[in-house]
Amino acid sequence: RLLAFTRFPFEGRPIKHGDEAHIVVVNLRTGEERVVATTRGFDSQTGAHVQWGATDADLYFNDVVLRRHKHVPVGVHLDPSTGRSRRLECPVYSISPDGRTSAAPNLGLMVHTQLGYGVHLPPTEAPANRDAPHNDGVWVTDLETGSCRLLVSLRTLARRAGLDVSTPTYAFHVKYSPDGSRLMVILRQRVAKRGLLNLGSFTRRNHVLVVDAHTADNVAHLVEWGSGQDPVRNGNHPNWTPSGDVSINLVADSESHLAMNFDLPTSWSIVALSDATPP
Repeated sequence: RLLAFTRFPFEGRPIKHGDEAHIVVVNLRTGEERVVATTRGFDSQTGAHVQWGATDADLYFNDVVLRRHKHVPVGVHLDPSTGRSRRLECPVYSISPDGRTSAAPNLGLMVHTQLGYGVHLPPTEAPANRDAPHNDGVWVTDLETGSCRLLVSLRTLARRAGLDVSTPTYAFHVKYSPDGSRLMVILRQRVAKRGLLNLGSFTRRNHVLVVDAHTADNVAHLVEWGSGQDPVRNGNHPNWTPSGDVSINLVADSESHLAMNFDLPTSWSIVALSDATPP
């Protein structure tokens, strides 16, 4: 019945810290459109991560606020019918199927591996990681209380996945499985080698992990790409299927384009194959 989205107030230039966007709710029955909030916590590909919770009174999005003289990304819970809102300690990225929790990476540092998915902070307040830090990683927010905790650090995740903890490491996508029991976590490591997407003297190495959503144990390292030497040369858009498997678009060494379906926890299969480059 209701549709919510982020509306950008401009086109033709990159988003920068301090820009504001609108959170809009549309009644699909009547066509009525309302601006219900403004936000500074958005970027060009995913907006402010606007999404619904358990009911029509639970709308979530991100903002950037000043806390102890420092800009920080936070989540916002809003009831569009009353206008009542409250801040969450951490931003939202993926809300659990039961609407009780949200899991998120550090949105302020996403700019170091890819533009478009996080939020914009002053560069001096978002320094690049030098390794896999012990005080940052996957953050889980209790949506009832608004409190937030570090579920698992990047250092712990890297160790459990058998990765080098001395390499600059970031969390990218974090997504709940359809039943809420597992989290898909995309770890990205910046390797000192010239790569794509204007990363200068670094290329990004991607690692697709699946962990227990409550303990971050039982780490399954499904696939990796980005070194230029792996059988899998490139990949994109990992996601859960409705049945609880993981689907990823991958580019094999032969330059064929594969869609891989990982039947967790141990097996995988090719579910589509094309020799043509996708549009």
